[in-house]
Amino acid sequence: MRIFIITEGLKNTGYGHITRCLSLYQAFEEKGIQPVIIANCDDTGKNLAGNAKLSVYNWIEEKEKLLSTIAGGDVIVIDSYLAPKEYYTAISENTITPVYIDDYLRIDYPRGIIINGTIGAEKFPYKKNNDQIFLLGVDYIPIRKEFWDIETVPNQPEINILVIFGGYDSRNLTTSVLNELLNKYPSLIFNVVLGHSSNPDIENIKNKNLNIYHQLNASEMLKLMLNCQIAISAAGQTTYELARVGLKTIGVGVAENQKYIIRGWIETGFFKEEIWYNDENFLSKIKDSFVQFYENENKSKSTLCDGQGARRIVKKILKEISKKEDFYFSRASTKDMEKVFELSNRPDVRQNSINENEILWRDHIIWFEKKINDDNYDFYVAYFNDEFIAQIRFEINNDRALISISLDEKYRGKGLAPKIISKTSKEVFSNRNKVRQIFAYILPDNISSVKTFKNAGYHYAKQEILNNKKFDLYILKRKN
Repeated sequence: MRIFIITEGLKNTGYGHITRCLSLYQAFEEKGIQPVIIANCDDTGKNLAGNAKLSVYNWIEEKEKLLSTIAGGDVIVIDSYLAPKEYYTAISENTITPVYIDDYLRIDYPRGIIINGTIGAEKFPYKKNNDQIFLLGVDYIPIRKEFWDIETVPNQPEINILVIFGGYDSRNLTTSVLNELLNKYPSLIFNVVLGHSSNPDIENIKNKNLNIYHQLNASEMLKLMLNCQIAISAAGQTTYELARVGLKTIGVGVAENQKYIIRGWIETGFFKEEIWYNDENFLSKIKDSFVQFYENENKSKSTLCDGQGARRIVKKILKEISKKEDFYFSRASTKDMEKVFELSNRPDVRQNSINENEILWRDHIIWFEKKINDDNYDFYVAYFNDEFIAQIRFEINNDRALISISLDEKYRGKGLAPKIISKTSKEVFSNRNKVRQIFAYILPDNISSVKTFKNAGYHYAKQEILNNKKFDLYILKRKN
């Protein structure tokens, strides 16, 4: 399955796009599907993407390169403040499932899935059409994987304050906030998180209760959040991670598009008041909110975001693909082990295999673990919604691959098998440039399998004998 996630991560756009796109990437990975993130980003953006499969270039300026890359994609996600509407239209016309991440009704979106995880977005005045699906509100906010399933920690005896104004504090708010609070609260510990670049004004502050952190990854950020009691943060993507942890937060608006986030969190009581970086009494407002939190006897944390947004989004996307394509496929993983075992051992499957012997569970465990980790083996599973329907395996040998497929009998005769074979074969050709041909061995009297492979584009080559049985050899050749 070919999935592309298109976004940006720059000083002038912020880095929330990168982190939430990474969250969707991780949710697809959890399903055994590896997308490609195409990002116009700087070094900070690259760092935030971690080990994700990342292609970095200015895709707005290189439109033809972008459209050529994503052509034929099964799912294309775009999360941008910069792309004009024509890009969205092109994506809608060139993919089965277009997905758009929005924050503030930026444009009138074409056919596709529109996601807005802003708190209260379900009340936004979207113009809804029959060819659109809307996933709105905090239940659909994608946050990083490390925040999906968390355990709280006991409250610390000392009070820890977190100060974080994004990957690039363009307004230099951190310095102002520290100068206002450090001397007034000498017994509190202040933890400041900075992005890629250093800040001499902050680095030169000499205070034993000041800790400065640079470029924390998601695990490090989660650990720090769990050990703090109050946060002062820019009112962007980070507020959802803070809400997930249940950390009392003073949110500061630093960009116009954050007004919906601020108003939504005020309605829930997560933010005490609306604060903007350019307010005349900006620091006084922060101090007043800080006093309210600090003096509040209720020290317990309560979460306003369950962290499952990325999983919900991916589940919905895959469900839509199943409606249109009747299935989706992904790389096999350990979660599929038992399902593959049950399907492989069915009498009709064994009867049509080269090896007809029953498979033992202990042998299957060893075999399965070996195959999913074998660089010369492409192992896929197909699902209809969340129901397992097939296994498809490709054994790679230099410029050739040998395919084998088993389809649940409940889904036979529905025209699924040729589609599954065709799509997974294309995936192998796409991922393995050296493979020129894919082979299939079929029993001559297995008329349905012969028809299936022919419909998938395979052609008869010759007859061979394997394990003292005659098999017809069918071949699919790379077209380019």
